[in-house]
Amino acid sequence: MRTTDSAVDIAVGELRSRIAKGRLVCGQRLPEPDLSVELEISKPVLREAFARLQADGVLELQRFRGATVLRLSPNDVDRMLRICAAFEGLAAGEAARNVDQGDNLLMFETASKKFLAGTASSQSDLFDMTGDLLATIYRLADNPYLDRLTTRVHNPLLRQFMTQFVRYNAKDADRSKAFARSVIDAIRKGDEGRAEIEMRNWVHGERQRIHTSIPDREMKCP
Repeated sequence: MRTTDSAVDIAVGELRSRIAKGRLVCGQRLPEPDLSVELEISKPVLREAFARLQADGVLELQRFRGATVLRLSPNDVDRMLRICAAFEGLAAGEAARNVDQGDNLLMFETASKKFLAGTASSQSDLFDMTGDLLATIYRLADNPYLDRLTTRVHNPLLRQFMTQFVRYNAKDADRSKAFARSVIDAIRKGDEGRAEIEMRNWVHGERQRIHTSIPDREMKCP
């Protein structure tokens, strides 16, 4: 039997996943009766999940209107990525510090090879490939405080925005892998300072790609 806390966690995870995959889009209202039945949870549990997602900057709650998926502007995305650069830089540095512990190096080499050998035919593919490598880096960092902070920073609306509004071409994957190779090399060598710098460079490279690939600064959600 699920406890209330675990039910809320499951609901939050499911809603974040649906938003990231575009099943719930920015500006969409989330009706409590339908979702509570669909997720097989009570309305109080769903409201608590909504409250958490509001605190994470994913939903907007309004009296008499309920919950609505927030809309992101290109400026919002840029601000998020600036924060991601700081946190993910820290994670890369700590991963470099811990890479020689236990099976960390083997785990990291496996994830790195998978990323570098992967092929992306869309922005969604590239985002997911990168996410898998970053998940391994955070695992190596093994910092629960950083994990809790980045849960809020890794907004599912970011993935939705990138897949809907950022143009993709094959050179994007090559450019991303070039940045990643520098990060991978620094972590593999246990160079904490360089790993942090190279990771920040990678994220700032993504910021630049967004600036050059979005023709219209006023994005409209579907």
